[in-house]
Amino acid sequence: MKTSRSNWVAAAVVAGLLIAGGAGQAWATDFTWSGNGDPNNGGNWSDPNNWTNASSYPGAVPGADNATLPAASAARSITANVEVVVNNLTWPESSAANTLRLDADMTVTGMISVVRINNTINVNGRTLTLYGNPNDVNTPMFSGSGRIVKQGTNTFYLGYNNG
Repeated sequence: MKTSRSNWVAAAVVAGLLIAGGAGQAWATDFTWSGNGDPNNGGNWSDPNNWTNASSYPGAVPGADNATLPAASAARSITANVEVVVNNLTWPESSAANTLRLDADMTVTGMISVVRINNTINVNGRTLTLYGNPNDVNTPMFSGSGRIVKQGTNTFYLGYNNG
C-alpha cells in the first residue's frame, strides 16, 4: 500500500496540533511570590529565587503560568523587570502598602483577581494588557503614566480617585 504525500502532510499537521495543544498545558505552572524566603520582601519578577518554584519565574513560558502575590504585612515593591505574559494574576488584600511596578509590559490572558486595598499597580510608562474578567469589583489601584488595554469581550470597571 502506497501512502500519498497529502496523507503524510495531513498526519503531520494533526500530530503537530496535538503536540502543541498539550505542550502549553504540560508547562503551565503555579507560582507564588516567596521574596527569597520572606514574602514581605520585594525584588525583581525575573529572579527565580523570589518564587516558590525557584527554577523559573511566571511568564518565562508566555501565557502559561499563574502568578500569586500573597498578602504582605510589610511594605513591599515587586518590579516586573522583564516583559511578562501570565494566565492568571492573584493578589489578595494586604495589611501594608504593596506595589507592582512595571519596568516592562505585562499581559494577563486569563483572570485578574487583585484586591485594591493596599495594592497598587504602577504602570510606569508601560502597557498593561488585560484579556480576562476581573474576579470582583475590587480591581487594583493604578498609578503612573502608561496604557491599560482591555482586550476581548470582558467587562472591566475602573474608578477614579484623586485623593
